[in-house]
This record gives sequence, structure tokens and C-alpha cells, in this order.
Amino acid sequence: MDTMYHDALAYHLYGIVLLPLVIVLFYLYTQFHSDFLRYKKRIRLWMPIYVFALATTIFTGVVMMAAKQLAFDSANIFMIAVSIILIFLEVVRHKKLLATVSHEAASYVALAQRMYATQMLLLFATIYITKVLGR
Repeated sequence: MDTMYHDALAYHLYGIVLLPLVIVLFYLYTQFHSDFLRYKKRIRLWMPIYVFALATTIFTGVVMMAAKQLAFDSANIFMIAVSIILIFLEVVRHKKLLATVSHEAASYVALAQRMYATQMLLLFATIYITKVLGR
């Protein structure tokens, strides 16, 4: 069990490192895009990487909880809540992206930037709070 926990922790950290990188990349795309159709294609190309990083983080978190005999402490409950919020924000953003046409790009970009900033804030708050609560 100890080996499974440490392996899951290593993969969990890879996912945690990849998530903010992809979010920052998405945010930069929204800042510096010139053609909305190219932006839309680029975001749809990178979206599976974001979903993979989020799924990796959630799955390895579940494996680590199982290795710890399902210890539901306040840090784990907070991480579960944040992962549900991240999934919800990504679904809302993606639906809005699919429904947006070129002449409505400015409203989508403003929404996407707020969502990416919220996601980054949630990730860093999760990292900070789990370090404080984990002690």
C-alpha cells in the first residue's frame, strides 16, 4: 500500500504541475489572439490536455485516499469540492465557446479570462490550504 500511495503521489504532482501551465497557456491565448476562428481551433486542440491533467489529478487523488483507508479530512473534502468546481467551470466555458460566433468574440474572451483567473485562484488556494490543513 505504501508503494501505491507514493506512486499515486508522484503522478498527482505531475497533474498538479500541468494544470496551471495549461491554464496559463489558455489565458495567454485569450489575451493575444487575432483571429477568433484560429483561437477556437487552438483551444479545442489543447482542451484534451487540460482534461487529462484534471482527470489524472482526480484519479490519483482517489487512489491516494483509498491507500489511506478513505481518510476524509478537511483538506480532502476541500480538494474534492475544488475539482467539482473546476469541472463545472470548464463545461460552462466550453459550451459558451461552441455557441460563440465571431462577432460575439469579445464577450466570450471576457468570460474566459474570468474563468481562467478563477481556476488559477482555486488551484493556488487549494495548494495553500492543503499545506496549512495537512499539518
